[in-house]
Amino acid sequence: MRKSPFMVSLARWRQWFYPREFRIEPTNPENWSTALVRLLEEEPSPNAADEEIIVDEPNTYLDNEFVVNICNQLFRARKDADAVAKEEKSTKEIRSLLRAIESAMTLLQEKGVECFDLAGQDYHQGRVDFSPARKAEEVPGLDTAKVAECKRPAVYYQGKLLQKATGVIARPAKITEPAEFSTPEQPGAIY
Repeated sequence: MRKSPFMVSLARWRQWFYPREFRIEPTNPENWSTALVRLLEEEPSPNAADEEIIVDEPNTYLDNEFVVNICNQLFRARKDADAVAKEEKSTKEIRSLLRAIESAMTLLQEKGVECFDLAGQDYHQGRVDFSPARKAEEVPGLDTAKVAECKRPAVYYQGKLLQKATGVIARPAKITEPAEFSTPEQPGAIY
């Protein structure tokens, strides 16, 4: 389809509204392929070699959100694989899956990323790398408060805390002993 001379002149005139560096030169639609071939055959400018990206240098920057997401997914995969291994006999597939997860965790550690499962560790109010997910559960027989279950790991990148661990706290159960001479106002009284 060929454009009318009026439309071509209108297109040229419309370009004057834009700054010179943004103007589009009017071309004949039949010549687009020859212009593309000419551009591809041109020699690169001598400054193009200076602008090339050097691939040999290792990338030391890791996106914090990416690191946290990778650690969370590996943590969940390891917990799921451990749960399956406990339910069933340890099959070859589960062992290979656990080895793959451990090698990925080792690779992250080599890059300065550490993921910690805090389950079983002591908990105190001033701990900065853990935040409780819900109210603490009372467990009889405990001496001190402990992290009972970890839902998300604590993630560190080059020693800097990126994500607090989240989980459930188990605290010692309160023992209420009945008083010998109790009144109805006293809790735990035997009547």
